[in-house]
Amino acid sequence: MQAKHRGSSIISYALLSLIILAMLFPFAVMLSTSLKTYQATFQWPPQWLSHPVMWQNYFEVWVSEYHFSKPFVNSFVVSFFTSLLSILFGFPAAYALTRFRFRGHRALMFVVLLTQMFSPLIIIIGMMQMMSSLGLINSLMGLILSNGAISLPMAIWLLHGYLKGIPLDMEHAAMIDGCSRVVAVRKIIFPIALPAVLMAGIYAFIMAWNNLLFPLAFITDQSLKTIPLALTDFVGMNIVYWHQMMAGGIIATVPIAILFSFVQKFFVAGIMGGAIKE
Repeated sequence: MQAKHRGSSIISYALLSLIILAMLFPFAVMLSTSLKTYQATFQWPPQWLSHPVMWQNYFEVWVSEYHFSKPFVNSFVVSFFTSLLSILFGFPAAYALTRFRFRGHRALMFVVLLTQMFSPLIIIIGMMQMMSSLGLINSLMGLILSNGAISLPMAIWLLHGYLKGIPLDMEHAAMIDGCSRVVAVRKIIFPIALPAVLMAGIYAFIMAWNNLLFPLAFITDQSLKTIPLALTDFVGMNIVYWHQMMAGGIIATVPIAILFSFVQKFFVAGIMGGAIKE
């Protein structure tokens, strides 16, 4: 029995190791390419490390040639406020849908879920017309609002699932002791739901950080480019600067990896709690 269990464990670990290697392989290729010269990227057979190691690729991308620092700041501003917007509007909406029963409640939840079944490409023309009429073309505010509109339904859905698992008795006990509903939510429900709130915020942050469609549609000003749009600068008419593009990709990936490493436990807890369905 123990031998059988040990054999199944070995197979499981082997499969997991293969999956992890498959997931890390693109990142390893990206890191290797970012440290090569342009000519070395086309060398055959390929080498993991070329000589000399081109650390200056990162300097050229960040400061010297492409000024990647500005798109980095723009992406952070857009992603941060998109995340904040999703939390500020998503939590109250999810709470209302969880705690109050009103006509059209289930239909509204279905609409929230339905929005996740369609690509933003379907509404991009309408959004462009709306942003143009509001004077938000070539503005970071336009990107924040458009990304927030796309991220908000998922934030509501995940927070709704998590809040359903919090007993009503906790709020009722607080209100019996003299707390108003607002105070009960702020001091009891919100701290308990913090993993789901952080998870919804991280989801919105990553979606905005990686979004290319909206910057491509709304931004023409070079000073307002975000990281995904700035990465297209490495593609010329007849040439692609793969070594510098990969350096830019590493710069774009590292902040997300660091952020996720700090909040991983909250993210997992939020996903597990938000998976509850009616």
